Amino acid sequence: MTVDSATPRSRRAILAASVGGAAAFVANALSRATPASAADGQTMVVGGEYSASSKTFLGISANDYAFWGASDINIGVVGTSGSSSGVQGESNSGTGVYGYGGTSGVGVRGDSPGSFGVWGSSANNYGVYGTTSFPGPAIKGTGLSGVEGEATSGWGVYGHSSSSVGVKAASDTGTGIDVTVGADASGISSQVGPNLVVRPAKTAVYGRSVVDSGSRGVTGETTNGRGVNGIASNGRGVHGQASSGRGVHGQATSGRGVYGFATTGTAGYFERDAGATGTALRAVGPVKLDNCAGVATVASGTNTVAVTPGIDLTASSAVVATLMGDAGGSTVVKRVSVNASTNVLTIILSANSTKNVKVAWHVFN
Repeated sequence: MTVDSATPRSRRAILAASVGGAAAFVANALSRATPASAADGQTMVVGGEYSASSKTFLGISANDYAFWGASDINIGVVGTSGSSSGVQGESNSGTGVYGYGGTSGVGVRGDSPGSFGVWGSSANNYGVYGTTSFPGPAIKGTGLSGVEGEATSGWGVYGHSSSSVGVKAASDTGTGIDVTVGADASGISSQVGPNLVVRPAKTAVYGRSVVDSGSRGVTGETTNGRGVNGIASNGRGVHGQASSGRGVHGQATSGRGVYGFATTGTAGYFERDAGATGTALRAVGPVKLDNCAGVATVASGTNTVAVTPGIDLTASSAVVATLMGDAGGSTVVKRVSVNASTNVLTIILSANSTKNVKVAWHVFN
């Protein structure tokens, strides 16, 4: 028989021949004693393609690699499977699969055309855990993040849980979640309900709920700090808007439902649309005004009482004062004198009071 060396054999032909040869080898091996497959110093055949009906096992007792695959320009080791794992790594106390990318490569990479690129699962610890030793803030694309997700049109990072938290962020001394958005991008967008999320541009955090009145777009909770903290240099730290409900709702059992503080500006400012019929400020229940309102007592036999409200008084400060009792005869409040330099106001009656009498006062502006 003449062999045509110019015509290369196909992969299928080689595999078929290998299977046939392996079957003959197995049949021959059954008729004789089975020696050790290999030992130190024995020959290992390299090159070519082979097929076997049993696994090939390399074991080593020394502190060294059991198998090393290296390539200067291509893949060091390739594992493929039609329906199971292409490569599986296992370790009792170390790392099952370890990838090292050197100074500029990728340590471990997973690609899939129709399923998960990388899948991590654990019975009692993290499914996927990423860490970085860089001390500074993470910057997109620089590899300084413990875990970074990026997508062209889908989700960069997606977290889902059937009974617990989908995504949880925590920090010992820094920020749990730090969101930076581009000129026309939205940062964190969330929704409760079946409808699609409308993501407004230039929004760092967006929460929306369309289920019922008991659901919440964004909820912040803390035991002794800030449940939600909003900071803005010249815009809005926190902005709430509602068509028919509450733009911002604050509730407290024993503290403050809503608290506003300002250094040089206005702690609380309420404005009604000029063309609307709504109310700028409405209170249901007692209203308490500290420092700008109070009660003073005019002593019997006198017609004046000086009050130091504890706020800065100006030339435009307006004061309203009303007697809360009978000062005798037709005695009434005659006028109020305001001293802006000493921040003292003086309530003056029309005559000396015949007894101690209380006067209610209120400062505006």
